[in-house]
Amino acid sequence: MAKIVGDRSVLAGLLHGDASSQRPRRYIIVGPSGGKAGYLAALIQEALAARGVAADMFDIAVGTSAGFLNLVGYCAGQAATTPLIYRHLARTRWVLPSGSLQHITFYDYLHDILVGGIIDGVQLDVEAFGKCRALKLAAVSTLRGEIRYHEVDETNVFKAIHAAAAIMPFSFGVSMGDHVAIDGAYAHAHCQFARIVHEAMRNGGPGAEVCVLLLGNRPGVDYLRWAETYAHMLGVMATLWWSPRLLRSALLIDRKVAQSEKLFQRPERKRTRLCAIVPDLEEEVTPVEWRESVLLEKGERLLASLGPQLDAL
Repeated sequence: MAKIVGDRSVLAGLLHGDASSQRPRRYIIVGPSGGKAGYLAALIQEALAARGVAADMFDIAVGTSAGFLNLVGYCAGQAATTPLIYRHLARTRWVLPSGSLQHITFYDYLHDILVGGIIDGVQLDVEAFGKCRALKLAAVSTLRGEIRYHEVDETNVFKAIHAAAAIMPFSFGVSMGDHVAIDGAYAHAHCQFARIVHEAMRNGGPGAEVCVLLLGNRPGVDYLRWAETYAHMLGVMATLWWSPRLLRSALLIDRKVAQSEKLFQRPERKRTRLCAIVPDLEEEVTPVEWRESVLLEKGERLLASLGPQLDAL
């Protein structure tokens, strides 16, 4: 069943208010990378939104790769439409996804999905996204593996989505500021949101608490379907052979996921409260899953176990 790890008062505060807290709180929501496994995190967001936890309740929203795509829909008030995108993409190809030269790559296709016209009822509300009060950050990697955070608004949201999920050789990145941005999962940082938390603590004022909610999409480093994971890693090696630095970092993504999850299992700290919602092994979706039926099955299992836990808080 889905697990709520860490300090549950973070979720309770979002669901019922902070009347019991004696300190002001700053809320941060984090969406990690995960490929098609991001479908599970998108369902978690939908479940939270259905219970009144809107993106406007967070001060900062930071996402990597699939996690950033999820947060874009969440900040636009469209948490219910993001899972539809994953299920549709599970039925398409990375190259020539629409079966014609109209969409050469996955990124061209995803852009046209978000601007409307491909999936009925799915179109990103760019205006609503811009009005969301949360500071929206895309976590990306430079070609040297350095983590960078880019503030995103309605003027650069599509560019940021491409940059946050740019996987070579399907995309050679996007120029953002003084560097070329690619998938943040390639960054060397062991914890992709640690710097954001530290800055929030410095800027929150004396006595303020920083509450972090991580929407996980993978159950750590233990896998039931190890063959697919192994095939995924072979694909990573084939696409990053030219950069040993990025390859080494990309191959350590599972270890970094596990290290991040361990942070949420530690005792309460003075000014930081950490809470994560993560799937169990029985709900595992691999990053390269292509079967819509598997997404539906795992998603239903996740929601069936998560819903009662949220309602009991």
